[in-house]
Amino acid sequence: MYAKVIGLVIIAFSLSRAPGQSLLQPSQARVLQFAHTQTVESAQEIAAVIKMIAGITQVSLSTEPKPFTLTIGGAAEQLSLAEWLFVELDQLDPGQPNPVMHEYRLTGIEENVVRVYHAAHTSTIQELQELATSLRAITELRLLITQNAQRAIVMRGNADQMAANEWLLSQMDKPRNEPILHSATSQYFTVDQENRGVLQVFYVAHAKTFQDFHVVSTAMRTIAEVRSTFAYNPSRALALRGSAGQMATAEWLFNQMDQPKRSPTTAPPANEAVTRIYRVPDTIDSVLQVFYVTRAATIADVENAANQIRKATRSPWVFPYDSTGAIVFRGTAAQMAQAERLIEEMNRQ
Repeated sequence: MYAKVIGLVIIAFSLSRAPGQSLLQPSQARVLQFAHTQTVESAQEIAAVIKMIAGITQVSLSTEPKPFTLTIGGAAEQLSLAEWLFVELDQLDPGQPNPVMHEYRLTGIEENVVRVYHAAHTSTIQELQELATSLRAITELRLLITQNAQRAIVMRGNADQMAANEWLLSQMDKPRNEPILHSATSQYFTVDQENRGVLQVFYVAHAKTFQDFHVVSTAMRTIAEVRSTFAYNPSRALALRGSAGQMATAEWLFNQMDQPKRSPTTAPPANEAVTRIYRVPDTIDSVLQVFYVTRAATIADVENAANQIRKATRSPWVFPYDSTGAIVFRGTAAQMAQAERLIEEMNRQ
């Protein structure tokens, strides 16, 4: 049994406007009867989805007596979309849903594609919310909302936005029983007037704690100056969106920082004892280096060395990474030379 329309009335002319919809469209009212939704919370979530995605302001939920009913009012196209959403979400408990994407298309407006994605690998409501937030942060989609009972993410936008979101979901919603490997996806390109059209996801394999994952993601975001990022902890996946130069810098940092954990007292391999240098694209005088304080006996020694470098060079881009005993530094050539002298002095002590 699916949604049942038990009333249809022509009301007046609607002065409200859904995204891209013209004013003064005939307004109708329909009453939808829930077939499977049994809790007030779930019914309220479905009402909220319809209100946002269909752009309907006239929404009234009745929970007494059962079965619940939802009264909606709007233009014919709004109501058709609302009914489709209602049927999609008023379902039995999905158990373990398949990662499928259902689509509805409207005509004559820019945000004309609506999709419902049933997340297959989110085990908690918090994980579902984090997954939805990652989409919102990276693709900057305006119309996006979750429905917890069906583990559903409901989105509305144009075709390009939906394609980007579909790609991102395929990279983020991963099975939990698969090992996390140090890897990065191929880049996904979108049209962006601000030169931020490159999307990429990095899987941080060696961050064994949330704190380590947070340090790596913060360093990549801050040092590469990437504005749109999201760290999705369940998959140890870091999604970024920026320019080609920013993505190149982020990937270099990723490869330097995501290394197996070792004690500060363990000497780095021979090829790591020498500082590693990277020239930041699209800048006049900006370089990156990774330093290892070979005389550091404890994590506190590494932190202290980073503080000394930060104070002496006045660079805001100094990140100690306790897990590997490394210090990541970005600055001008003059600042870098100063940092190198400090590290040499520390390693002679």
